[in-house]
Parts: sequence; structure tokens; C-alpha cells
Amino acid sequence: MNWEIRICNESIDLLTVTEMAEQTFGNYVKGVVDIEQKLLGLRGELHSDIEEMLLRQGSIRQNL
Repeated sequence: MNWEIRICNESIDLLTVTEMAEQTFGNYVKGVVDIEQKLLGLRGELHSDIEEMLLRQGSIRQNL
């Protein structure tokens, strides 16, 4: 499976999300949102993997 996490700072279309889902769990994709920086992390094996990547990029846990 492809667990490469993608961080988005702008809109993402449904087709792209659907393709990500097909590459990972089949019918869904895991994600974490930073509500302050307006970032979306997608496609981790675990939500905590995505959260960790956002934290390394400057997000604050209370905003996730």
C-alpha cells in the first residue's frame, strides 16, 4: 500500500481523494486537519502518522 502522506494547503478535488483511498484502504482515506494553518494531511497508515508530520511542520497539537 502507498502510505506517502500528502499535506494540502488548498482545495483538493474528490477524484484525487478517491484515488488516494483506492491506493490505501479502498473506500476511505485517513486525514488530519490543522484548523489554524488551514492544512489537510491525508493518506497515512495511522492518523498519528499524519499528526506527527503536521507537528514537525509547525502545527500545534491543540489545532489538530
